[in-house]
Amino acid sequence: MKYKYSLLMVWCLLANISAFGQSRSVEVESFFQNGIQNLKNKQYSSAISNFSRVIQLDSKHEQGWLNLGVAKTALEQYRSAAGDFHNVLYINPNNLDAYLNRGICKFKLMAYDDAYADFRKAIELDGNNAKAHFYSGRTNLKLRKYQQAVSDLTTAQGLGYANYEVFLYKGNALARTKDYTSAINAFNKALNYQPNSLEATNNRGTAKLKTKDYAGALADFDKVIQRQSSNKVAYYNRSITLYNLQKFNRACSDMRKSSNLGYKRATLRIREVCK
Repeated sequence: MKYKYSLLMVWCLLANISAFGQSRSVEVESFFQNGIQNLKNKQYSSAISNFSRVIQLDSKHEQGWLNLGVAKTALEQYRSAAGDFHNVLYINPNNLDAYLNRGICKFKLMAYDDAYADFRKAIELDGNNAKAHFYSGRTNLKLRKYQQAVSDLTTAQGLGYANYEVFLYKGNALARTKDYTSAINAFNKALNYQPNSLEATNNRGTAKLKTKDYAGALADFDKVIQRQSSNKVAYYNRSITLYNLQKFNRACSDMRKSSNLGYKRATLRIREVCK
């Protein structure tokens, strides 16, 4: 009789443990789904709260850690988010999204070597991941590895990641390699996506200046200054263009304007231009 009673007690205990486990699992899933809905609604603080509860209840919840990092990234909490993605990789060393997202956090924190390592790992896991190639290209641009940047950005473009940013950064990288004609072509494509981009227009003008297309460069710098009259770099670039067109008075005026706006490079060249 005592033996049967003991078995009954053990069975009851196991049943309670099972019920508790099921209840806990349901609770975890509820917090997780709430967090996902928060992300969809861009309610990032609420998402952080829900995903934090998920990992409090289940410290090995891979997607809980991943989405917690995503929510923090959206709020520019890059250092903390990078730690969350690190935890994902502790659970699953082959999680591509964790490498990609941690790389983006490292990029934002200007830890470019670490960011590059993460993007290359993501590419190693999936060579067709266009976003990984894009960010690898951007990181190479920061690391002054311009040919590699062009290669990465071209690959991203070929994989369907064709947008304003790809062509802008590709143009910047090409200009750094002194392939100004290809840079102009890239800036043209960037401007097809965002016709009013001052950065792409100014950078195209600079590339045209390098190819001695002074009329084309002048037209670009005019556009920038018309839309942003305090752009000190555009005044400087237009001054150099006007000087090459032998319009010395206007060149001097622009150089002084650039200097007055605080561009040190212009201050150093006033005597040369305003003879």
